[in-house]
Amino acid sequence: MTTEVRTTAGSRTARELEQFHSLTDRLVSVTKKAEDAQLAEDLADFLSSYRDDPQKLPRESRELFDAQRLLRRVLLATRDYSIVYEWYMAFKNPHGVDQEVQMKLFWPHVTEAATALAWVKDYDCVLECGSGASSLGLELAKHNHRWIASDIAHHPSLDRAVEEFSPGPNFEFIISDGTNLQEIPDGEVDLVISRSFFEHLLVDDAESHVRSAFRVLRPGGQLFVACPSSIGPPSDITQRFPEYDTPQGLHIKEYNLGELSEVVRAAGFTSIHNRFVRSRYTSLLPLRMQRLNFLPERASRVVEIGAEKTWPLARFHPRRRRAWRRFWAVLGAASVSLLAKKPG
Repeated sequence: MTTEVRTTAGSRTARELEQFHSLTDRLVSVTKKAEDAQLAEDLADFLSSYRDDPQKLPRESRELFDAQRLLRRVLLATRDYSIVYEWYMAFKNPHGVDQEVQMKLFWPHVTEAATALAWVKDYDCVLECGSGASSLGLELAKHNHRWIASDIAHHPSLDRAVEEFSPGPNFEFIISDGTNLQEIPDGEVDLVISRSFFEHLLVDDAESHVRSAFRVLRPGGQLFVACPSSIGPPSDITQRFPEYDTPQGLHIKEYNLGELSEVVRAAGFTSIHNRFVRSRYTSLLPLRMQRLNFLPERASRVVEIGAEKTWPLARFHPRRRRAWRRFWAVLGAASVSLLAKKPG
């Protein structure tokens, strides 16, 4: 849903300050409705320094980590994705992400992702869930008849990105938390992309998201899910704090291939495959050969078991942890990239 970037320098403008206070009031109000006195007290304590100094901006990883841990508790108690992520974006990047920063930090990764996902050009209508600034869609939309980007809120950089890339009338953005996709009619879409999104959902909402994806897909349509693997160190902001073994921030749950396949299969999908070799090593292949990079579930599971068995040997040694992540990332075991088909 969100991409970790550095906080934009400078103090908040009067307008940004007004918006931040409004979002903070909403966050406090929503939290009070959860009737969790300890959570409300902890939130008030955290916010006090920002109320006393309205121009204060988070500068250190620890501040962002503490904010995410608290917001995780708010999300679990309230199930309100909108206020949690809108407040966090205003807290972390009060000015949004300016075009210069965006080009430096986002687009190199987007170019790699767009190349690795070049096979989506074969699909007529694509729905991307958790699109953020919709950079992937803006890069690829020109190849598809219709590209629908969706997220829980309007990303502060979206308008500037649309102006920069001019994707044309086949690109559209809708606000949706992705759990029921009620904005999309049945059988409307050829491909649903759920990339860096699944791990942010509560478990039952993730299951609802997959069922909704099944509903909006045409017979024979496909679901592509890419999310961090639960094997190895956490992939959210928690990775900066090696004393934690599981995500403490806004990755509610990270999945291994077996867990994710079970969720997808329960919704009715079949023909489940997982991407094997990391995309940067196959992106230069012809599109038809890139499809061969998706191996059947059982074959991919063998690789994942290898990662599971070797992780305890690297877990408590920083140098080994880095080597473990580099090695298994090449073989695709550091993340799960699953492609499943709706029968028909």
